[in-house]
Amino acid sequence: MPSTTQLIATADVTINGIQLPRFNSVYLNQPFESHHTFEISLSPDMLPNRAPVIRLNELADSFVGESITIKFKQGLSVGGKVNGQQGQIFRGVVTSVRLSRSQSSTTSVIISGSSPTILLCAGKTIRSFTDMTLKDIVTKLTGAAGLTSKIDPDLSIPFSYTAQYEEDEYTFLQRKAQTWGEWMYYDGETFIFGKKARPSPSPVVLTLGVNLFDMEYALRVTPLNSKWLNDNFLDNTKNKAPSSSPVDGLQTAARIAADKSEKLFNVIPTMVNPGLHTSSSLQDVAKRNKAKQANELAVLQGRTPEMELRVGSLIKIKEGVYDVVDPKLGAVKLDTIDYGQFIVTRLTHYVDARGVYQATFEAIPEAADHPPVEYNVPAYVLKTDLALVKDINDPDGLGRVKLQFSWQKDDNLTTDWVTISHPMSGKDRGVYFIPELDENVWVDYMFGNPDFPFVISSWYHLDAKPGELFNPENNIKGIVTRSGNHIILNDESGKESIKIYNKDKKNSIELSLDGTHITIKSNGNINIQAGGEINMSAGGNISIESKKNVAMLATDSIDLVTDSGDIDLVSDKKLSLIAGTDLTESGKTIEISSDTTADIKASAALSLDGGPSTTLKGGMVMIN
Repeated sequence: MPSTTQLIATADVTINGIQLPRFNSVYLNQPFESHHTFEISLSPDMLPNRAPVIRLNELADSFVGESITIKFKQGLSVGGKVNGQQGQIFRGVVTSVRLSRSQSSTTSVIISGSSPTILLCAGKTIRSFTDMTLKDIVTKLTGAAGLTSKIDPDLSIPFSYTAQYEEDEYTFLQRKAQTWGEWMYYDGETFIFGKKARPSPSPVVLTLGVNLFDMEYALRVTPLNSKWLNDNFLDNTKNKAPSSSPVDGLQTAARIAADKSEKLFNVIPTMVNPGLHTSSSLQDVAKRNKAKQANELAVLQGRTPEMELRVGSLIKIKEGVYDVVDPKLGAVKLDTIDYGQFIVTRLTHYVDARGVYQATFEAIPEAADHPPVEYNVPAYVLKTDLALVKDINDPDGLGRVKLQFSWQKDDNLTTDWVTISHPMSGKDRGVYFIPELDENVWVDYMFGNPDFPFVISSWYHLDAKPGELFNPENNIKGIVTRSGNHIILNDESGKESIKIYNKDKKNSIELSLDGTHITIKSNGNINIQAGGEINMSAGGNISIESKKNVAMLATDSIDLVTDSGDIDLVSDKKLSLIAGTDLTESGKTIEISSDTTADIKASAALSLDGGPSTTLKGGMVMIN
């Protein structure tokens, strides 16, 4: 095969099934981490079905929004045509057409566009995915966009819940790729997600002076090490992971730069990676971050007439070492420098009407599995959100809830179990209030990550007013539960009180904060029970009143004692004093009187003893 510098290049450009006969130039830019872009410049007479007058609206109607295929090829010119010994295909979408005119009556038509990955950029949206693997999510989104894809990520564990928050599908997928160290790029024809999904052709060999015009290979130091910390808020573990292990797969030149970097940057920064990490998963984070930093150790740039290069593919770089040993023989090849294998991370193609083709590229040494570039993922800008409580039966007993955002309602989706913010919490203690089903709550996001929402509070609205808690002077504070249990604090001047009562106030306790009274009230029974003593003390009177009976029962004894006053036992009817054994009455004076008769009787014997004298007095005294 002749040198590629001797070949003629061209490109077959087809838009919506219509081929452009000729063009002035075709330019294609293919970065690994972003959309590919192209620009085709042509004169009006190069348009198919050319018209005497070129109108931009007609061009737009014919080209904009249509699919485009650019088939680069180069080879020997045979019969005025290129035989296509080398080739490259790009499939994209026309997004713009421009008409350029100058005073000299020169007119140019510029057709430009992008890779079909822009179909993943239809607009920012919010959605969630439940119990889906990364492959499931990528397949769903790329399928909806109509992309030709190969998807095989390393991560296979399903997400119990993950959210796409005010970002387009492309940014969302890049964020996932960056988080989990997955490859994501467009190779010109196919959307690739996962390193295992990329094509694996043999590396293209580029030799300086043969099919490599020029090259620049830079080695540089960069900070590699860091220490990672994580507080797992669910299982309350604290994890840490140093990134001290070497980067796998570095070639000799990159390894030299890595060793120099390790020695030069001896201050190790501390980084925090929030989320539900284990010690091993945090180690993976540290490893991926170090591999990402290592991408900056060695960067190769070059220019070649070789058309076989593809972004994401491998190239081998070689250089012959020559010397003139014998002037008669000229330069003789003494050795070959092998710079190693590289991954193409950026590629541009340019071909003009003269048949001249060249490609410029950037590449880094082939290393481990981490993506060879850093993705352009913007930081989240999250806002507090509103949601409805849809489930409160937390299987782990942590008082969490499942929520439904308004943007989940149409698909009948919910979040995973979501933590609630409490004023305090701890084992068997804390302030425990869980919102009710279908209650409105305010939601914020842990660590600025939409995958980790948490409830911060609730609020009243027109369909859920505070009722009796509302007070224009803000005198009332309180807690009211679903079944009508109340704890009400009244701050009104002169009426300060704390009230506890149930629905319809059938049972209530009121504490007067001015110290005048405590009221306990029930429409049913009131039971007071203590394992030890019950002591009742009052500075004034103690009154016990019953509409029916008052019963006092003691296992041992009952004492009625007054220090200085009287004890009166009064009954409108009968008053009975009954003792199982002895009944003793004593006092300085004992008086027994009756308005009618008084009987003193004993079944066995009756003794009346008055000491010095005994007096029995009556109208008639009978002793038998």
